[in-house]
Amino acid sequence: IIPSHEVTSIRLLEYPVGALMGRHNDAALPEEGESHAGFIIQLTHPDLYTGGYLMMANEVMELNQGDAVFYYYMTPHRVTKIKNGTRIICNVRLKQIDKS
Repeated sequence: IIPSHEVTSIRLLEYPVGALMGRHNDAALPEEGESHAGFIIQLTHPDLYTGGYLMMANEVMELNQGDAVFYYYMTPHRVTKIKNGTRIICNVRLKQIDKS
C-alpha cells in the first residue's frame, strides 16, 4: 500500500447526525499492535451529509467519495459535528517495516 509500511488494522467508522470527533492524535491500540501512521478513505459522497469536516492540523481536507488522506499519528486532527445525513469512512492503520 505505502512503501515500507504494512497494514495493522482496517476499521469502518460511521458518523451519524450529531456525531463529532474532538481534536486528538491517534495512538497505537494494544489490541491492534504497533502502528504509527494511517490513512482515511472517504466512503460517503459529500452531498449525502452536511458538517463532518475532517480537519488535519488546522486545514480542512476536502474529500470526495473514494479520496484518501495519509497522516502520521503526531498530526492532530478532528471531525466537525455532522448536521445532516451520515458520514462513513475507512480508517487504515499502518506500521513502518524495516527494509534493511
